[in-house]
Amino acid sequence: MAAVKVIFTAINLKNEKTDPLRVYLTVEGKKLPKQFVLKIEDAGVSENGTEQVRLKNDEFSLIVTNSTEYMDKKLAGFRRRLGEKVFILCEEYTPEILTVKSVSKPDEEF
Repeated sequence: MAAVKVIFTAINLKNEKTDPLRVYLTVEGKKLPKQFVLKIEDAGVSENGTEQVRLKNDEFSLIVTNSTEYMDKKLAGFRRRLGEKVFILCEEYTPEILTVKSVSKPDEEF
């Protein structure tokens, strides 16, 4: 079976969300909860010499590897730390997320 693409968005402590990102569900039939965690790990260097980072959740069989530079830009301000572990809190992307984000105002403006 080929991996299934899952589009997700990361959430920070202010409940702001990133632009949609892609991760792969590698086991058929896994049901994702409303929110889930992706652990951030070093993935070494690619064949073309680019440093890489891996996002994964073993419990839900989710994984994606991309360049460290790209992920650093996408996830700036969204990483969380628990001891030595670095992770992001995520939820599956729905088109309503961008609609709500575009018409809402941060709490500080009230």
